[in-house]
Amino acid sequence: MDSSLPRFFRAGSTLFGLSLVLLLSFASSSALAQTGNIALASLGCTCTHSGGGTGYPGYGPENYNDGITTTTWGWTSTAANPDPNSWIQFDWGAVAKSIGEVKFFNVDLSTRYMSSGRIQYWNGTSWINHYDFPAASILTRTITFSPVTTTKLRVTNMTITGSQTSNPNFYEIEIRSTVLGMNNAGISAMPSPLNFCTGTYPVIVTLVNSGGNRITSATINWTLNSVAQTPVTWTGLLDTLNATTRQTDVTLTTMNFPAGTPQNFQGVVIPAERRPRYGESQ
Repeated sequence: MDSSLPRFFRAGSTLFGLSLVLLLSFASSSALAQTGNIALASLGCTCTHSGGGTGYPGYGPENYNDGITTTTWGWTSTAANPDPNSWIQFDWGAVAKSIGEVKFFNVDLSTRYMSSGRIQYWNGTSWINHYDFPAASILTRTITFSPVTTTKLRVTNMTITGSQTSNPNFYEIEIRSTVLGMNNAGISAMPSPLNFCTGTYPVIVTLVNSGGNRITSATINWTLNSVAQTPVTWTGLLDTLNATTRQTDVTLTTMNFPAGTPQNFQGVVIPAERRPRYGESQ
């Protein structure tokens, strides 16, 4: 696992002749820590797959996030080995999660066992390859990787080993959020500009709290095409990791975007103040 800082969220697109390249970075205040399983259906996460077992209690993807790690299991179909078109997906809706760990509860090492695979995340417009984990034979296997902030995560390109080399099965798949320090705010997305023609548009970023403290103010230092821009100070309330109010959109400026000109954005967030966590005295 690479836990070096700062960490990065990358996205890129070409829209009506404008090539927009984003490089968003933010720093952390202390070592990495993992939270409890955030993939549970009871916590609002939806698990689907590209095809295979169906129904619950049956063999459908609902078995992957029901919290039962030793009995009921599901399976996902594969047409090749590995199969880049076969996938298992976890979706948190509109709430972005900072993720750095996936734990697989495999059914049997002798058959239909996923020995290696790929982690992908959704950047708002497309799936991005994030981490290819190597082959290993471990019945309950934990995969760790550089944290990524996203609303959807996929496991794909699975290599299957054993007497049957297709259709892997799992009792459960757990996912854990990564907390980067107690006071840690960062940029997870750029909602604007998105789909547009040449013209003047606001530059809006999504500020997210990935730490353990509630944050009441932060400074966003940012550059455009390597030129330092006026820092933006945000005040308000960003709740802790599992709260729905832990992210907000912040307008940095309004600017004119000419046609056919790549724009490189980089932002660093410095949390300035915090409030105690729930249950903590002032």
